[in-house]
Amino acid sequence: MGRVFKASTDVGDLSWRVPISMLGTTCWPLNAPAHSWGIVAAGGSSIGHKGMIYAAKVMSQAAIALYANPDRLRAVRQEFEQAKAAVPYVCPIPDDKQPPQKKHPYR
Repeated sequence: MGRVFKASTDVGDLSWRVPISMLGTTCWPLNAPAHSWGIVAAGGSSIGHKGMIYAAKVMSQAAIALYANPDRLRAVRQEFEQAKAAVPYVCPIPDDKQPPQKKHPYR
């Protein structure tokens, strides 16, 4: 529960169920606008590959460290539960709302 990350993400409600961590690495050139063709091109370049491999190494080492130290993992969960209790989650979607049922175009 550190810095607030102000952007959209696919993590959504998951972050209210389990502790998460966001990791940022350099995968595209400085000042390239997000969601642009330049970012897509950089992802397939050596710059993008190096950044993604580095991120994978950091994430795997973090996972190994937590699995190797169950007390630390329990402390992470306890801190998460305490922080979550201080700010209860309220789903913005009313309970009576359901997603629209879209018919398949070939049926």
